Amino acid sequence: MLNKLIFTATIVLNSLLSFSQNERAVELHDAGYLMHLAGSYEKAIEFYNESIEIDNKFVESYIDRGSTYEEMNEFEKALKDFNKVIELNIRLVDKAYNNRGNALRNLGRYSEAEESFKKALELDPEMFEAYYNRAQMYAKLGRTDDAINDYSSAIKLNSKYSNAYINRGNLKYSKGNLNGAITDYTSAINLNPSNEHEVRFNRGMCYTANRQYAEAKSDFEKYIEVDEDSYDGYYNIAVCCYYLEQFEEACSKAKKAKALGKADADGLIEAACK
Repeated sequence: MLNKLIFTATIVLNSLLSFSQNERAVELHDAGYLMHLAGSYEKAIEFYNESIEIDNKFVESYIDRGSTYEEMNEFEKALKDFNKVIELNIRLVDKAYNNRGNALRNLGRYSEAEESFKKALELDPEMFEAYYNRAQMYAKLGRTDDAINDYSSAIKLNSKYSNAYINRGNLKYSKGNLNGAITDYTSAINLNPSNEHEVRFNRGMCYTANRQYAEAKSDFEKYIEVDEDSYDGYYNIAVCCYYLEQFEEACSKAKKAKALGKADADGLIEAACK
């Protein structure tokens, strides 16, 4: 599950010149952001460093350098940058608290992270990223109901963010709320078809548990179109076919699952291949 970090760059020079009187500092900041997008994190850090050397109160460079450090799993360095933004108290303090919460969470400092997310939401009650990130932390800590509530708040503020639906759906599934999970997975697929592969598998599992075997079979068939070597995909199709009394197909798919490495397919093969 991805962190929802907040970056500041717009790659429009004039948009940041009002915050820094040094055009070069802004240019270096934007170059750093472009390097981050390209996955060249070390180079991005170099540009942010140069920007900060020119203007040591340009908080955009601190917060975006911190976000790059997070992508590099250098959470202590990230934390230092977010703390600097909070210390300077010029602007972007709400965003710094959100990102600080992520860094603390990744360091296992959960109570401090919770306080940071709370502070971010006090400063900006409509920051859906803070709800989303806190929900991820609550889920990791086993606070499922709190996590679901925060994902719901994030969705209320940003109904187009598909990952929130996926994560909330996973939690609903874990609690046995199959219809709720199916609804969330369906929303995620509709919002972002690039999520379709993994989400269809999860939704297929919900449909199976809900005894909606035709719908489940359809999802698993879509799943193996992408992952042709998934023994779990073939096995689950076989299960659906068995309950739909499509025994010939159940037999062939169960055998395919076994051939691909599904060690416990023998029972289904025996039942379906009579």
